[in-house]
Amino acid sequence: MADFAASVEEDEELQRSMFSESETRPARRTVDPLNSAGGMFGFMGDMWRPIDLIIGQGMRRAAANTPAGNGTASAYSRLQNKFQELYRILTYLAPSVPNQCRGGPAAPRKTANELDKARAKTRNQIVFVIKNNIIGWYNFGTSDIAQLRNKSNRGFNHHEFGRLLCPASYDWEDANVRAALRSHAATHPVKPYDWPRFFWEDPKTVDSKNFGKGFLRGALLVKAVRCVLFGPQAADPGARIRTNGSRGGNSKPRSVKYKVRTVTCAMIAFSATVVHFSLSSQIIFCPGGTDGRWPYEKFYSILLAFIEQGIQPKARETLLQWWNLQVFGYGQDDEDEDILMSTPDEDSVMGQMILQMRDTLRLEEEADGAGDGAAGAANVATAAASTNAGAVNGANNGGSADAGEGSDPRFYE
Repeated sequence: MADFAASVEEDEELQRSMFSESETRPARRTVDPLNSAGGMFGFMGDMWRPIDLIIGQGMRRAAANTPAGNGTASAYSRLQNKFQELYRILTYLAPSVPNQCRGGPAAPRKTANELDKARAKTRNQIVFVIKNNIIGWYNFGTSDIAQLRNKSNRGFNHHEFGRLLCPASYDWEDANVRAALRSHAATHPVKPYDWPRFFWEDPKTVDSKNFGKGFLRGALLVKAVRCVLFGPQAADPGARIRTNGSRGGNSKPRSVKYKVRTVTCAMIAFSATVVHFSLSSQIIFCPGGTDGRWPYEKFYSILLAFIEQGIQPKARETLLQWWNLQVFGYGQDDEDEDILMSTPDEDSVMGQMILQMRDTLRLEEEADGAGDGAAGAANVATAAASTNAGAVNGANNGGSADAGEGSDPRFYE
């Protein structure tokens, strides 16, 4: 727990190294795979769940997945399947974990402790970077950088920071609401599930009659995820993303190093949690829940569970596709798009070849159509009748259009 409560104000040079390893370390170095994997697991897997329990559950499940065992997901509880999913992510990041855990009775706990320390260290590094960079990601109404950097000036104490943190169910423009939030009045409680306005695409105009509209599309959330994956210089969507080490060094963006190509629910929840802390006046980032500190572990867990279980499948798919477009510049299914339907640079060799192929396909289709013309004319009446029948059936069945397993069609407009 001490690791979780470690102040991100300490050892700033070490924390800065997250995105500038090539500038502060020798070009040749040995990287501990457990340290590297543990750090990324907090972002891709889970911020706080006990890693020793994840490893234990995963290894038991692996043993049950033998021909003599029962390894189907339906044989396990939702929680067990969740731990198994986290174990898969962990072993993707660190394939050596299963072998290291077979090194004796104490090996699993030792391995888990190493991973957990790395996760806590990287988590604090990310917090430090986002906390300092967030003041450039939003118009906070002042150019006084020193004032914005001071944590005590953030939170509900500041008009714009307060607006972003204000629960969407409250009207920040109401002076009485602002006073109640600043004084922690019992009339206006703020719980981990009273989600703040920065979750929404437009924090100033959240639609209380349709909270789903713009939910989890806040600009600060996107910038935080891009910051983790590509570095703070690429936080803004559309910014140039480097694919190799800075200044020719060895440090690659995490998106490249770990082959991250899609946004996950865990990444969104991680982003929301770190952005919340960065906007707040709280000095130390920790699980919280005691001594008046915000319960960040509970905040994260509730939000992640809601994204994974509370949002309808089609709405969640739409949300993740939107996120992939914002972070990576493509939709989740874009990589499977027909190359001939793309829009290439017409001056390039590939572009010219694609244009030639399109012309060839067009000529072949025209030739096929001409050859079938006589046969097609003989069946016009039949085709027309079929079309009319289809139109009638379509009209009769119009109410059965796919709305997404009961999801509100307005959700995530």
